[in-house]
Amino acid sequence: MKSKASIFRSLRVGDAAVIVLALALAVLPLLFALGGARGGSAVISVNGAEIYRAPLSEDARVQAGGGNVIMISGGEISMLEARCPDGLCLGMHARRHGESVICLPNKVAAWVEGEGELDGVAY
Repeated sequence: MKSKASIFRSLRVGDAAVIVLALALAVLPLLFALGGARGGSAVISVNGAEIYRAPLSEDARVQAGGGNVIMISGGEISMLEARCPDGLCLGMHARRHGESVICLPNKVAAWVEGEGELDGVAY
């Protein structure tokens, strides 16, 4: 078996370039996923009617229809309490433009609106 030193000596310039390129391509998607526009407004609606709108930078605790409590803190929207059968909305949070937190049984929606561009829309 070859030692580590002999393996590194046997690498050529092209081999090193391929390794560096592969590492760069592996890290690049992470940079896009972690980036993105933040800021804007937090908007909350119940049954399609807007009940709250404020800058995402302002911390708030909002009571919404059906016993839902939505927390806006640290530039993030999250569902703190929900009286729905499945509780799926309790694991949701929104930070960037276009992201949303939705409780379908109670018809409560909260989303980030404003600064930034959407990268795509699906219907």
